[in-house]
Amino acid sequence: MIGDGRATPAGVIGADVVALVVSLVVSISVWLDTSVAIRPVAALVFVVFVPGWTILRAVDVTVSSLMVLASCVLSVVAMVFTSFLLATRLGWAWEAAIQGWAVGCAAGVATVLLQTNARSS
Repeated sequence: MIGDGRATPAGVIGADVVALVVSLVVSISVWLDTSVAIRPVAALVFVVFVPGWTILRAVDVTVSSLMVLASCVLSVVAMVFTSFLLATRLGWAWEAAIQGWAVGCAAGVATVLLQTNARSS
């Protein structure tokens, strides 16, 4: 129903696909050390949205507009905490950290997509 704050299944799957594609673009662009124009945009979308979306989808939270906002907050908090650890304990090895986050998020979203596909079949 429109206006009830819940996303349609197609919208949720679309957000999952966006999260998967952004994770792969970030991972590949960091791995290849490219300076293409899409890298900063993908990195921004990744930092603001993808880790939180992956975590909330993995724990099967009901999708709503509040969940999208919560995923953004959770993503930023996770990136701030990661940056704190990198700066204070791990010698600022950001490439390895972003690869870990990107590959982990891609695997998490891919798993959720496969489970969603299996449920709908």
